[in-house]
Amino acid sequence: MSTIACVSKRPRVSRYNGLNKDQANALFALIEEAGADPRAFRLYPRPEGQVDCVAHVGTSCEFSIIFDQGGWNLAWTLPDSDGTPDSPTRDDAAPSWDWIARKFTEWVEGIWQWQQEFDRQTALGDQWELMEETLEAESEVASLSQVERDDPFEPGERLRIAQTLEEIRQTLLETIDASDERWVLIDSRLQYLEAAAEGQGRKAWLLMLTGTLATIAVEAALPPDTLRILFRIAFEGLRTIIGPAGPLALPPIA
Repeated sequence: MSTIACVSKRPRVSRYNGLNKDQANALFALIEEAGADPRAFRLYPRPEGQVDCVAHVGTSCEFSIIFDQGGWNLAWTLPDSDGTPDSPTRDDAAPSWDWIARKFTEWVEGIWQWQQEFDRQTALGDQWELMEETLEAESEVASLSQVERDDPFEPGERLRIAQTLEEIRQTLLETIDASDERWVLIDSRLQYLEAAAEGQGRKAWLLMLTGTLATIAVEAALPPDTLRILFRIAFEGLRTIIGPAGPLALPPIA
């Protein structure tokens, strides 16, 4: 009696072109082991050809696994300095899955290092730019005091001043807690400014405003960006009521 040998192939139940679920899950695990966030990547089968790709969402760079007559070919892109994908690198005839895993890990690490540096640079303030913006804002407020009129403010103008000082107060409270002992002194300075607007001439009051904001910045150790915002609030709030012949025109802002 003859014997017929039955050899079955391993089943592959997968939505990918060539990867099975074990391999797809292995790629997921390799991303985690590299210290990257899997949510920043997508694994998908290309509609054309026997290609499965892992794409990085932030840069559109891809790691492609190409299936060719039972073998594997690889291709990948890394981000250029501006984040766009650079020219692709190819590795034909990958000898084993371990080789693919090593190349994939190197790709993930390269992508993730670029992303972390991009995030750091994006969050990093430019001290030179902040200084220039602060000086510009200071000069805008100082320019308001270059007026011939030094008569007292009208009731409607004092109301606008009170509203502007309140906006400054609320902005400061985003940086300084109301329970902070420094706040008592800062708030008293703002209250004094509001009261002084009832009797001071507008030219003298604006000089007082500029000096008070600078003093508050020193006392509260405000970052340059916050000081710039305070001067901008003052300029935007008061430019319509100060001027030698009435309202001032808003200068162009780049």
